[in-house]
Amino acid sequence: MRALLAAAFFMLAVPAQAAVIDFEAEHGAHDRFPRSFVEDGVRVSYDSGIFGFNLIDDPAAHLGMCSPGCTSNGTTALYAFNDSSVTFDLENGGLFSFTALDIAQTWLDSDRPLDVTLIGAGAAGIVTRTISLGAQQAESFSSLSFSDFANLSSLTIRGGSEFAIDNVAISTPAVPEPATWALMIAGFGIVGGALRRRPLQPRLA
Repeated sequence: MRALLAAAFFMLAVPAQAAVIDFEAEHGAHDRFPRSFVEDGVRVSYDSGIFGFNLIDDPAAHLGMCSPGCTSNGTTALYAFNDSSVTFDLENGGLFSFTALDIAQTWLDSDRPLDVTLIGAGAAGIVTRTISLGAQQAESFSSLSFSDFANLSSLTIRGGSEFAIDNVAISTPAVPEPATWALMIAGFGIVGGALRRRPLQPRLA
């Protein structure tokens, strides 16, 4: 019986779906100050400061925005300017977990530390965390992981000054495929049938 129950619960286990928001698909279409866009089912929007934010793949090609230079990891990243905040939520309104991101100071040679606040709103209320990087460390992207941002309806990244982010990792509960549903139903049928066939125990009067 335990083996049958274990098999039924195994059928229920559906792996989570992961998405990494790397901003590559949006470069070009939203090159300057986008207000919102959707990537892999995740909506990205912002509450702009004076300049909002930009998606830049090559800081050398954006000297007007990146003078004297922007921190770069060699791929397209999101650069926020002047007290901006960026919010992530699912286009379908569902819950998600936030697990990792790469982050840096926007400007090179700014000689400023990076202080960014993460604000997660979800089923358990509000979760906040502050990221602080020293001035030297902040001039290159740091990869950070998180385990305390689960079951979120939205995640906001807010900077006291400029910041750059890339590779924002989000996972969502997977929706079972039709074949999985069929296996689950069959498993419960097996368990139910086994329960009905259990022999009655003699009862002492």
